[in-house]
Amino acid sequence: MLISRRFFQALAVLGTFSIVTLFVSRVEITSGASPLPSPISSSMPAQKVLTDIVAWLSANTDLPAIYDSPHVEFVTPEEMHTFGLRVGSGSGAASIRAVQNQSISHFEREVDALYDDTRRTIYLKDGWTGTTPAQVSVLVHEIVHHLQNLGQLKYECAQAREALAYAAQEKWLVQFGTTVGKEFGLDPITILVRTKCMH
Repeated sequence: MLISRRFFQALAVLGTFSIVTLFVSRVEITSGASPLPSPISSSMPAQKVLTDIVAWLSANTDLPAIYDSPHVEFVTPEEMHTFGLRVGSGSGAASIRAVQNQSISHFEREVDALYDDTRRTIYLKDGWTGTTPAQVSVLVHEIVHHLQNLGQLKYECAQAREALAYAAQEKWLVQFGTTVGKEFGLDPITILVRTKCMH
C-alpha cells in the first residue's frame, strides 16, 4: 500500500479534531456495529483512517470489507482535470463525470476527487484536509469505488457505480446533520442523472 506523505500529514490533523470522535459515537448509536477505536492521534498512521472507513462501509452497505488500501495522491485542479480525461476514457471509468468537454474551471468546481481502477489510486484535490465531515465524505465516496473495484463488482455502466458511492456519502453526512445536497449543492435530479446509464 502506498500513501503519499502529504496524505499522512493531512490525515494526522484528524487526531486533533472531533470528527472521528463524533464518527465513533454515531456508529455506536446508529448502526449497532462494533465501535471504532478511539480518535486517531497524530502518532498513528493514516492507514487507520482508511481502515476505519472500510469498516464503516462494510457495516453500513453491502460492500465487502477488503483492507487492501488504495494509493492516495493530492493533485492540482489541472492535474485532476488531466486524470479525469484519462480515467473517464478508460474501461474502468470510475467516479468521473463526462469531463472531456468541460473547462478546467468548471471541472475544478465539479470534482473533488477521482478513483482510478487500474492504478487503484484515489486522487484528492490539493487543499483536502479531512477536517470536516464533508471532506471525509469525499474520501468515503472514493473508497466505495475502491471496494467495488477490488470486489470485482460488475455494473451496467460506469455511472451505475456512482449510486452506491453517493448513497454511502449521504449516509456518512447524515450522521453529522448534513447532506450531499447541503455540502455539495447536488439535488436528487442531478444525482439521478449522474447514476443512470445513458445508452
